[in-house]
Amino acid sequence: MNNIIRDCGEIWNRLFDHRPFLNGEILYFQEEFEVKRSDREITKLFEVLEYVTEIRDSQIDKVKTLSETDLSGCQTKLSAALSSCETILNEEQKYNIDANLELKREIREGDWERFQSEMKVKYSNVDHTFNEKEEELSEFYSDLKKKLHLDDTPISRIE
Repeated sequence: MNNIIRDCGEIWNRLFDHRPFLNGEILYFQEEFEVKRSDREITKLFEVLEYVTEIRDSQIDKVKTLSETDLSGCQTKLSAALSSCETILNEEQKYNIDANLELKREIREGDWERFQSEMKVKYSNVDHTFNEKEEELSEFYSDLKKKLHLDDTPISRIE
């Protein structure tokens, strides 16, 4: 019975007691960060701490004074730009709201279409008149040829 209890205790230790494994991992982790890296992280942390204290002691006052002088000018420029943007937006809204503008646009489009149709009519009238005049002139010259008897006699060349 004693052997059974001892074996059960050994099995329980192997299954549920992780201390030997964790001790090995802790020693590896400690060796990795302390021995191999030779405390580089600690020295870097101290350097960062020195920079932060230097900034806190000397640079914050300098940043405050520079920001008060430079940012006030920037603030005035930004407010001027903002007011310009607001006036542009107000003007744009005034023109967008203006229904009269849309009405005038539609009237201009109607006038343009009317103008184009009138021009087509005038072009067709000019073409028609040109064709009539061409026919009249061809008839006139054909009558003139008949009266002069130019159709019967061939034109002789002077050589």
